[in-house]
Amino acid sequence: LTFERTGLPPARILEFAATPLTMTRGQSATLQWQTEDAVKAEITTLGSVALSGAASIAPDATTTYTLTVENADGEINSSNATIAVNSPVAQIELFEASPIKLVRGERTILAWKVSEAAKVEISGVGEVPLSGKHRIAPKETGTYTLTVTSVGGERVTSELQVYVSDPQPLIHAFMADPAKISSGSKTTLKWVVENAASVQIDGVKTGGPLEAKGSTVVAPARSTTYTLVAQNASGATVKTDPAGI
Repeated sequence: LTFERTGLPPARILEFAATPLTMTRGQSATLQWQTEDAVKAEITTLGSVALSGAASIAPDATTTYTLTVENADGEINSSNATIAVNSPVAQIELFEASPIKLVRGERTILAWKVSEAAKVEISGVGEVPLSGKHRIAPKETGTYTLTVTSVGGERVTSELQVYVSDPQPLIHAFMADPAKISSGSKTTLKWVVENAASVQIDGVKTGGPLEAKGSTVVAPARSTTYTLVAQNASGATVKTDPAGI
């Protein structure tokens, strides 16, 4: 008698799918498969698996998974499933200055917090950690830009304006020396001011702008009250001094 052996049916892959096909790094996906007439099944990176089933995965980068099945005769069949993994977008959770308005010479604190970033920079400050605080003393109103770069190279920015004003003018001294004179005599007005863009004495012709510290001679015909005005962008400070006759 002669016996003829018939071959076994090939192993078949009825289903091999990934859900979702696109994800952000840090998330998870599911591989699901179903086979028929197989005695062995393997998936790359997972190794041997059940002939039908599902598995949760969390790839760090775009990955192609290959399901390989084998029947009893050693015949092999395979199928691929690719999951595209995107880098997470950098997030700026906080960027502020406290206080946001200050007088020149004062300091403010920049505070920030970001996530999913490979690099963080603040204009005028340089590279900084993912979160922190930095004290600055700007001399004028300006804009600070926080630039965050993600692992994938995408950039996110946020702008913050810090307002700087001039300090209020200060008049440290304003006097007539001597304060009392006889008719036809002269007296010297003396002053010392600070933080002033302009200085003037009402009713006194000086022939030009006054310095922050100076003096001028006057000869009032009668008892007179002189007014010194020191001004800048923040306002004016006024002080009077009488010269008696």
